[in-house]
Amino acid sequence: MQHIMCIMLHMIDGSQADRRPMRATRKALGRSQTRGNHFIGGSLLRAEQIFVHGHIRAGRPDDKKQLLLSKIVDAVTKIASVERRSVWVYISEIPALQMIEYGHELPLPGQEEHWRENLPQADREYLLSLG
Repeated sequence: MQHIMCIMLHMIDGSQADRRPMRATRKALGRSQTRGNHFIGGSLLRAEQIFVHGHIRAGRPDDKKQLLLSKIVDAVTKIASVERRSVWVYISEIPALQMIEYGHELPLPGQEEHWRENLPQADREYLLSLG
């Protein structure tokens, strides 16, 4: 499942027109549940399902979050060869000031460029090297 998640996130990020190095602020964990080892509504799961839990920095407009959800479902169904009804996706927003990546508090939405410019040079070069 982790391999599927890596491919899925690459597919989603790779389709973005804006590929500045802040894509790492999008995280997802996936787990495939098989019949009989998970409960939904108090009943044992009767079919295999894939659950994706994503954490994103708060501040995106609702239409962007809906697009992200849709792309995640599309990627999972394609990669895992499952029906859409087998995929569950949840996105949790975390305020930027409650997130640290690469050793630095994340910027508030709209302040990414200023944040990048003010990183220590070695950290900025490392971050930019990631693509």
